[in-house]
Amino acid sequence: MLFIYSLENYASRNNFSFSRKCSYFREKHAFKLFHTSKDPVIQRGYLYCRHKPYGDSSCCLWKIKHTYDQSQQCYVLKDDSIFVHNHVLKNDIIVHERKYVKNEKELTIEELSYLEDIGKFHSCSMAKVLETMQNKFPQRAFDRNLLKQFIKKIKDT
Repeated sequence: MLFIYSLENYASRNNFSFSRKCSYFREKHAFKLFHTSKDPVIQRGYLYCRHKPYGDSSCCLWKIKHTYDQSQQCYVLKDDSIFVHNHVLKNDIIVHERKYVKNEKELTIEELSYLEDIGKFHSCSMAKVLETMQNKFPQRAFDRNLLKQFIKKIKDT
């Protein structure tokens, strides 16, 4: 899955690791959907951050749940996924107790989707975009130029 490869790169860049727990399609069903029976095909599951500070039993909240949607014929992320770590990552910059997001690679899937909706369906000032993003994602502080460039890119497509 390309999605897993992208997350592995993100995790590597930010010095954390994740594991996955998943269930697989039965061989007949996998062949029917994907025309393959050689390798197990993931049906649904979740990815989770393995960060445990100093042997503490508490875990990071980051958990991405996914499932194969047969009607759309693609994998989808479930709404109850949590895209935010509760620990500092290697490249984090903290501003007023918020993680400062300065480039597009740092945006989560949920943030990208939200920005795409703003860019496609709303016409508002950059101050309003920034305020909306910070209200929607209170644990994050977004770079104004990043949001401006991303919204421009969406409107230009």
